Amino acid sequence: MTTDFGFWDYLIFVAYAVLILGVGLWVSRDKKGHE
Repeated sequence: MTTDFGFWDYLIFVAYAVLILGVGLWVSRDKKGHE
């Protein structure tokens, strides 16, 4: 159970980091395109 929890915790952390990075890059690119 402990290993399963750690796996999910790590998976959620990675997904969150990728989401933030993706949104940040997308917004930055969108801004550049509009400007």
